[in-house]
Amino acid sequence: MPSSKIKQLSGSAKRKKAAIMNDKKNKMRGAMEKFVLKCSTNNAEDDVLSIEKSTSKKIYDESKESVNDFEESTIIDTASLKYPEDPSNTLPTSRLEIKQRVLKGPFQPHLKLFSRTKIGNYYRSFQEKWYDSFKWLEYSIDLDRVFCFSCRLFMHSNLNAGHQDPTFSKTGFNNWHIATSRFIKHQNSKSHMISVSSMATFLNSDSIDIVLNKSKEVELSKREAQRMINRSIMHRLIDIALCLAKNGKSLRGHNENTDSVSKGLFLEMVDLLKKYDSLLSEHLENGPKNASYISNRIQNDILLSIQNVMKRNISSKVNNTEVSIIADETSDCSHFEQLSVCVRYFNKKENRPVEHFIGVKRLLSVNAQSVYDSLTEAINEIGIDWKNVIAVCFDGAATMAGSCNGVQAKIKENKPSIYYVHSSPVRHAILERISKEINLKLKSLKTLSTTRWACRSEAIEAVKNNYSALLLCLEEISNKTNLSEVRAKAKGLIFQMKTFDFIFSMHILSPVLIMIQKVSASLQSPNLDLLSAVSLVKSLREHLSKLRSDDNNFIVIYNEIVSVCQRNLISIPEVKKRKFTRKIDENSTHYTVDSKIEEMRYFTFYPMLDEMIRGIDERFSQETLNLIVSMGKMLKLQTDDADIKIFCSCERAFSKLTIVKSKLRSVMTQKRLDALMLIFIEQHISTEIDIEDVIEEFKVLIPGKRRLEL
Repeated sequence: MPSSKIKQLSGSAKRKKAAIMNDKKNKMRGAMEKFVLKCSTNNAEDDVLSIEKSTSKKIYDESKESVNDFEESTIIDTASLKYPEDPSNTLPTSRLEIKQRVLKGPFQPHLKLFSRTKIGNYYRSFQEKWYDSFKWLEYSIDLDRVFCFSCRLFMHSNLNAGHQDPTFSKTGFNNWHIATSRFIKHQNSKSHMISVSSMATFLNSDSIDIVLNKSKEVELSKREAQRMINRSIMHRLIDIALCLAKNGKSLRGHNENTDSVSKGLFLEMVDLLKKYDSLLSEHLENGPKNASYISNRIQNDILLSIQNVMKRNISSKVNNTEVSIIADETSDCSHFEQLSVCVRYFNKKENRPVEHFIGVKRLLSVNAQSVYDSLTEAINEIGIDWKNVIAVCFDGAATMAGSCNGVQAKIKENKPSIYYVHSSPVRHAILERISKEINLKLKSLKTLSTTRWACRSEAIEAVKNNYSALLLCLEEISNKTNLSEVRAKAKGLIFQMKTFDFIFSMHILSPVLIMIQKVSASLQSPNLDLLSAVSLVKSLREHLSKLRSDDNNFIVIYNEIVSVCQRNLISIPEVKKRKFTRKIDENSTHYTVDSKIEEMRYFTFYPMLDEMIRGIDERFSQETLNLIVSMGKMLKLQTDDADIKIFCSCERAFSKLTIVKSKLRSVMTQKRLDALMLIFIEQHISTEIDIEDVIEEFKVLIPGKRRLEL
């Protein structure tokens, strides 16, 4: 059987075959290559460099005013903040977004101190002056590496096949000791020149889909218009979230269904705004249902975005500034330990110290290491390092203030010169020391309540018990303080406390408020029945009446007042001589007093008791007391026919009242309160009313004509 031989091609045949294959490859490159600049073999470098210069001038100079996001405004201290344009982030896929990114230019942050890397025996870092020499450079804060802006964006060009440089397009370059030579080498490389050409073509010419089909241009313009509409919608949603967050209001509701009447303030404000905003209404009614952007997750994203922007603003203010850190921890209503952190610095523009709250951190453990880690995390988020901190302020707890194992000690390991300030009141410490020196058992001072008179009993008793120590404490503060405002307040308090009127008021109110406090505490007991409550109110009135009728009680109190005045060298003023006008034919029937005790009894003590008794009579009239007694008998099944009445519960209204009329809204008028309570409680009725009826009622509510024609 003859052996098969493979026919060998001649050299001429091989060259013809290679030429045919090259022809096919050239035809298969596609229409895209027609719109890419082609450089000749001899003048490639010169042509591309000229393109690079013109493109750089267009990108970096003409758009400087509008997109200069990375100049002096981004000077920061640390790389802890995230920036969307950082080369470490994923590139956008949309053509419009890519073009917007190209117009912004390379990301060139100006840091106070770039990260340093040990190369050989020296620490080296990126140099900011390289930005000026190589306009295409961009620096990644997260990776501490540099990239080529044009190569990173256009490295997948067809002409770059086989010429890609992954160091400057993917991985990044950080060999700083040979940086200049490598930059020059990359700038002269063929892959860089092709990327610059592709970027110039991308900016100066239409895309292939527009050339092939003019309808694509219309589609892209519609997409751009829709993008601007979407941004306008986001403006509205962000404004709503920001408004609610600024005023401390909750965004979420109990039931966020469409037909719910308690959807929460965010959704309620969206529903209100869409009635008068056609753009938002069109978006919510006819837009994609899976991208309405009003869900709870979008709300969280909006709030987080606002927080990040605010932190960047704070970071720019504290940049290159020495700061003090203030921190304290507490338990919230969910029994979670929360660490609150504030930063304090001196603002040279305002010429005054400024404080900023920077956040709260949940503590999973309350040991010193956990608190220190949370505190470090909080200050690093706004670009503060412990090297810039000059003082810290904590409370006196061992975990925070411990000089060996406390947070204070761990901070001083980083910077021993940091000054620690104890945040407990220094003036109260002076009061404690003086009370020990005069052998007085100190009673804690209480805040004076402005609304509940029963709570004033403890405050008055504390001042009465600590009177001598308070005078000595105020005198020492007045003599030793360097603050004129504090000295003036201390002297003013001393002057007021060393008056007869102050001593008299303190000793007269003390027994009366003690009785009121006991009755008030008993009335709030959960085990108290109605009959016992009536008995307590009647007993209080009888004691006040007895205190008024029995002169011996007042004499005992007045003698004690005189004794206190004599011990503290307080003079008792003379009786005021009153002059009464009278006519010639009028008999003199005016009563005058000759002693101070009679003056204070008739003109101060008796009117005070009469006012209290009158107040009890107004709040607990005989009819009200009889009604309560009847209720008590009925609950004990001891009813008479005359006691059976119709009662209705107001517990639901009481719970709503605490929400409508809070401490911050305590001055509203009764008419306003009544209207708000009705709308708040009867929510279903308020959602069913006709707005036209409301307008008609509004027109005739007051006499006269409204300024607007309705």
